[in-house]
Amino acid sequence: MSIDLSYMPPSGVRRVRAGEHDGPGARPQPVRDAIAESWRRSAQCGLDRSGSAPRDPLSVPDVPQRLASCALPVVDRVRELLGDAGVAVTLVGAQGRVLEVVGPNDWFRRRLDHLGLSLGARWSEEEAGTNAFGLALLTREPWAVGKGEHFLEKLAELSCGAAPIVHPFTQRTQGAVGLTALDGRDAQTLAATAALAAEAVQHAMEARSSAHERGLLTHYLRNARSTTAPVLAFSSRIELANGAAARMLGAGDRAVLRRQAEAELAERSSGTIDLALADGDSFNAVVHRVDEADLKQGVVVRAAPTGANRWRPTDGDHHAERSGLEASFVGHSKAVTHVRALAGRVTVDLPVVCFSGEAGTGRLLLARLIAARVRPSAPVVVFDADRSAPFAHHEVAERVTEELRTTPNTVILRHVERLPGAVLAALVGQAADIGELRLLLTRTEAPGSGPSDAFVAGTAGLELRIPPLRERPEDVLDLVPHLVHRVRSTMRVAPALPETLVRHDWPGNVTELEGLLRTVAQRSVKAEMSLIDLPSSYLNSGRTLGRMEHIERLAIIRALQENAGNKSRAAESLGIGRATLYRKLRTYRIDLTSQILVTAAGRPDGR
Repeated sequence: MSIDLSYMPPSGVRRVRAGEHDGPGARPQPVRDAIAESWRRSAQCGLDRSGSAPRDPLSVPDVPQRLASCALPVVDRVRELLGDAGVAVTLVGAQGRVLEVVGPNDWFRRRLDHLGLSLGARWSEEEAGTNAFGLALLTREPWAVGKGEHFLEKLAELSCGAAPIVHPFTQRTQGAVGLTALDGRDAQTLAATAALAAEAVQHAMEARSSAHERGLLTHYLRNARSTTAPVLAFSSRIELANGAAARMLGAGDRAVLRRQAEAELAERSSGTIDLALADGDSFNAVVHRVDEADLKQGVVVRAAPTGANRWRPTDGDHHAERSGLEASFVGHSKAVTHVRALAGRVTVDLPVVCFSGEAGTGRLLLARLIAARVRPSAPVVVFDADRSAPFAHHEVAERVTEELRTTPNTVILRHVERLPGAVLAALVGQAADIGELRLLLTRTEAPGSGPSDAFVAGTAGLELRIPPLRERPEDVLDLVPHLVHRVRSTMRVAPALPETLVRHDWPGNVTELEGLLRTVAQRSVKAEMSLIDLPSSYLNSGRTLGRMEHIERLAIIRALQENAGNKSRAAESLGIGRATLYRKLRTYRIDLTSQILVTAAGRPDGR
């Protein structure tokens, strides 16, 4: 691997004691094996040790209502009990964002703010490196990180202890509570106090949980403990799923399943459903109410004992003839497969469809493909509501209205996020009155903003969100040859080129990738595009992994460690096929010859 780990502290030596670190610029003293492993992960995420925890300058984070009501009183009480002690009590959310910091005095809070422990800062391990909050969220266990053990040099003087807050019923991580000191205080003591505080928060959550949540959990456990098949339980506020269900059913599948189950149980207490999954498979299940008299109390879904269900994803070797959507909207990731499946369900009876995503993800392309499939004989007219357009917003709305009223054309309206809400609502209402799909919208998301249903609220419309390329890096392997072929059909692509481009973050998404390949192809006179043709900025570029990618990468590394590097046994232990494992090894850039696959004890066999 290309990552330089020469600065990594030697593992397995001894615990750092207070006063052994000589300041932010000094070389860290030897630390524990687990901390050294966290340092290696931080380095693999491309973090700069001289940097700070990233902050969100746009807003002060809101504490989720349930977490606020249960955790904030505990945070205040712990800080009160600490008295004049130089310790701050901090609450972070499930993604590592700081939600509350309570210090002993203004000077202490200003000092923490200077170090990056302030409202809105992100302290997950992948964004702030080794720290107690990030480790507690990652491992769901209490953690102590003493002086000299933080990955970021700026945090060298801190001693921290943190513990995760786990919902007593859903078992989902809600956040973490931690204690931070600047005076070399023992981090293990801070972690023990944090664990007691987290336990108090969880007790408060349990006490506030309604009787129907406890009843739903009881019914879920009764079904899940007796089978390895997929089992789900949901009410209006919570959803529970065992491992088999989580592997088999994506978020879209679960949403459709919820609607089908509620429809099936509208007039009865139990029934069966058949669901066509986004990846083309099927799911047959038995559904029943938790309370036979009240559907709102919750529903339990358990896979029917038939041969039709697939408990575990497999790597199929068959290649069916690609549909028009699959041939034009390219990618084999689960995210894109799901988008294509939803797009394939769009019918002419829908009044409006909104395509959302970051700039460059292919919203307009998908809108054109659906327009051509649903109304193949109708011309497509495109309007743009962007501020750079030569007419004002009300003129855009008037032109769209006139087009819908006087022609049979299909209208695509781009950048609807630029329109005032009332103008957009009037257009959506007009489209709903027509009775067939005549209006398709595209909405541009700011990076990290996520999906929204504001554009089809109150209608039977649909919003399709296209994920950014950084969330589906494996699709780069499909897009590179596809896009090169579009520019020069006779040009070949060297195998190493797509695998190198997977590592780039692609802030401009598919548009950036297409622009790069088009420029290279047009300038080259060779028959094959190879690494030597790429600009230096696209070579050796690292991509910061998302939290779930980071966890998955670590799970793969540990499986390889535990199976002495044997890929077949590692794939079997992970519940995936060998082809999937090989693809993930490329996607996550796991070098099988790297020392990262050597265990902390230094033995490659993991014993």
